[in-house]
Amino acid sequence: MCVLLAGCVEVTRPAPKFATAAPRPIFSGLNTTEYDIATETDAKNIAVILPMTGANATPGVASAIEMAFLKRKYDNISVTFYDLGQNKRDIILGAVSQNPDIVIGPVFADDVKIMRDIKPKMPTIVFSSDVSTLGDNLTTVGLIATQTVESIIHQGFMPS
Repeated sequence: MCVLLAGCVEVTRPAPKFATAAPRPIFSGLNTTEYDIATETDAKNIAVILPMTGANATPGVASAIEMAFLKRKYDNISVTFYDLGQNKRDIILGAVSQNPDIVIGPVFADDVKIMRDIKPKMPTIVFSSDVSTLGDNLTTVGLIATQTVESIIHQGFMPS
């Protein structure tokens, strides 16, 4: 009889507490409130390196970048697009050899590794979420899985 009654007892336990840290920012150190490109007098050259043709074409990314610069007319900015459809290393070397002020792209990890191996002197913003490709002036705007998990845990289990 005791065995039958033991099955009816409700046991409640507190939810487990996870030790988590606040999510780390993907990129920090640039205070955009102190810098307005519209007030710059020096011309800025931006190289955009993306696969625009071929099986891995990302025309939407190129269009978004183009629209961002066309939305507000900048007289002091020049944007040059480089297509990574073929001869990727040569295209990346060619873009970097033009000494742009900043490079946007590439997208895919293999292309980012080529860029990293070249060790560009200028800031480079890549879209890869593969953290092993980063370093040597390469910063990502890609979504890093560990940061997403940390954010979910922080938001879900930490008191507000």
